[in-house]
Amino acid sequence: MKLKFLCLAAVAASLSACATTGGVGSMSDPIAAAWVGKSAGKFFAAYGPPLADDGTGSVFTWKGGYKRVRGEYKSCSATIAVTSDYTIRSITITGDRKGEFSPSYCRELLAPASVVKTAPPAAKAAAKTPAKKA
Repeated sequence: MKLKFLCLAAVAASLSACATTGGVGSMSDPIAAAWVGKSAGKFFAAYGPPLADDGTGSVFTWKGGYKRVRGEYKSCSATIAVTSDYTIRSITITGDRKGEFSPSYCRELLAPASVVKTAPPAAKAAAKTPAKKA
């Protein structure tokens, strides 16, 4: 009886640990929090079509978000896995660049609500300089 109880307690503890770390909507991955569980059709309509799929239509290779920021070209690459009903089940970033406001351009592009936008240092300095009167 004690052995059954210990096994049940061990299984319950391991399952509860899985449920509380890094799940869908986790703040540790704002891109997954923003897109997992949503329609892949909406993602591709917003950010452009995939480059390729795995042949089964369940894993896509995507690249997009092309933008030039202060002379540097930005883009984001990802592998997107979907369910049979075309719902995103995971997004894995495979190529990223430094963003304008954060270390990740992909995060700025795909989960903009998770990025605190502050003015670049040069813009902050210019804003603090009082305007000269004519």
